Amino acid sequence: MLVRLRKYNFEIGYTPGKNLVLADTLSRVSLAMEEGNRTGYEQVHLTLAESHSWLPRMRQKFADDEEMEKIGEQIRNDWLDNARQVSELIHPYFRVRDELTTENGFVFRRERLVIPRPARKVTVQEIHRSHLGVRSCTRRAKDTVYWPGMTSHINDIVSTCTVCKQYGTRQPKEPMMCRSVPKRP
Repeated sequence: MLVRLRKYNFEIGYTPGKNLVLADTLSRVSLAMEEGNRTGYEQVHLTLAESHSWLPRMRQKFADDEEMEKIGEQIRNDWLDNARQVSELIHPYFRVRDELTTENGFVFRRERLVIPRPARKVTVQEIHRSHLGVRSCTRRAKDTVYWPGMTSHINDIVSTCTVCKQYGTRQPKEPMMCRSVPKRP
């Protein structure tokens, strides 16, 4: 939501209640909404605090990554209209170009942080730290981060996890039961 609101310039001011001729009744009217139809209302799910220990390292990875530098340059200078004109390095991002923004040296796809190539393996390992399955890790990653081919990358790393292979859930086979042969039909 914060990324979507950046394109607007807000002027927030306080007006005392006694100066309001008409009370703000419209802001108090509750709209009947279905659970699935929540257009117009959004919540901020993630904020990045500067005190996070990984933030300076991630910012450095962004600064060192040529791919992120070129994406940031394309976002600032507007993307080219034809995918063939875009550099091969950033070609995978072309189809989501309208959803990409930059903020404080980071690149975001909507509200999800785009992870630079050098930090992807570490990011998947951090997501998989609790040794959840492929689906849970993918769901968790899709809520917060993005990079092209993320699902297959997560699948590759989680499926090769030795801890998950050793202690993962297995479907136990039913033991063989010997039954006596009936004497009559």
